[in-house]
Amino acid sequence: MTGASSSYLTKKSKEYKQKHYYTCNFGNRTKQCDNEKINKELVESHVLKELEQKIFNDSVVPVIAKKIYRFYHQQQGEYAKETRQIEKELDNINKQVNNLVNALAVGGIAIQPIIEQLKTLENKKAILETQLREWQIKSHKDIINEESIIMYLEEKKHLVKNKNPETQKRVIQEFVEKVIVSKECIDVLFKITVDLSGGGGGS
Repeated sequence: MTGASSSYLTKKSKEYKQKHYYTCNFGNRTKQCDNEKINKELVESHVLKELEQKIFNDSVVPVIAKKIYRFYHQQQGEYAKETRQIEKELDNINKQVNNLVNALAVGGIAIQPIIEQLKTLENKKAILETQLREWQIKSHKDIINEESIIMYLEEKKHLVKNKNPETQKRVIQEFVEKVIVSKECIDVLFKITVDLSGGGGGS
């Protein structure tokens, strides 16, 4: 597998035991991957081992929790910034609407162009108000802290350890970006990484 899409097939041996293999769809299409059938159990057991060592390790979990919270905090700052910008635009539209209404009240000007401007402004206002509600929901959604993140990671660690294939698969999909298999090694690339030699890594 080269990091592109893959699939697995089942083969029955002479003893009628099922064997599962991964095959590389990318390699099958392009002939650029010369890996033969890859034992499914071997790959998945390696991925689970890497998960336990590099994500759900007791010394790593607090570092990951801090990293996730820092990203979350940055996102909250972006939400607040976007909210302030929309509120500023809404305030400007309200001022324009008031000016047009006052112009109508004074009279002596063409009414139809002003009515058209008012309709345009009201449409913009409706769109901005919808966006504002969405950003306000995002900014107050899922308030978390490092402790709650650690609890979440601990829960996922137990799901990996319970040996249930379906729950293990969901955890793998949640934390693993992709798995690259060569004849020499199996590389597991995570969606969150931590540099164990000295602090946080890239994400």
